[in-house]
Amino acid sequence: MLDRAVPPLQPPRDLVAVCFGTWTSAIAGDGVSRVGSHDEIVAEVARMEVGRHPRWVFWSAQADANPLVSNGIHLDRCWDIAEAHRILVGGRTADPGLAWATARRLGASDLPSASGGDLFDFASEDHPGDQGDPESPVRSDGYLRPEAVTGTWQTSPARALEWARAAVDTAAHQIAALSELSTRAVGSGIMLGPGHLFLTGQRPTGWLRFNVAFSDDARLRRFLREQIALPQLHEDAG
Repeated sequence: MLDRAVPPLQPPRDLVAVCFGTWTSAIAGDGVSRVGSHDEIVAEVARMEVGRHPRWVFWSAQADANPLVSNGIHLDRCWDIAEAHRILVGGRTADPGLAWATARRLGASDLPSASGGDLFDFASEDHPGDQGDPESPVRSDGYLRPEAVTGTWQTSPARALEWARAAVDTAAHQIAALSELSTRAVGSGIMLGPGHLFLTGQRPTGWLRFNVAFSDDARLRRFLREQIALPQLHEDAG
């Protein structure tokens, strides 16, 4: 249900998403909206890495960072949505649809599935009950379109750009979720240092600082186990 969803956040200004697609590629972030060919986006990332030094957001760095690294671009700061999802939830599955739903506190059991590719799926983008904008990767129920998750929806520059913006939004929600851990930890008698306290600009970040001397404490391990399981509880709470 939409009333379970988390409203949009104002993403940190240093987040810039990079998405390489079959037809076109895109980068999006604060003051950045660029679509182009694979090579054009690679060249733009190289230019921005030197001049702006953003935190690059990837749905999966394993897939989307590889074209950049293979071109000799050193990415100093990154946010890997798939890996952040595994930290928050655990497990190995971390595709964009699941990561988005978890960040928005939507039930994983209601994730829409991609079409099967047979004759019964010829109206693939017109899902029953979905009254959302077909040019948005987000359906009216708040979930990502399965065609966007599989990469077949991004058939135009505008759609490629919207897909990159969805990545920035997901990263912003993940950063907020990780930052909330330190507040909840206080209630369990545990002090976790919010990462922004150790940055000169006090900008939002998902990093936490642990006291190494107490990292093996049973209370900390129990707390982290409980928090890793927390996103699944939203399905029952909705």
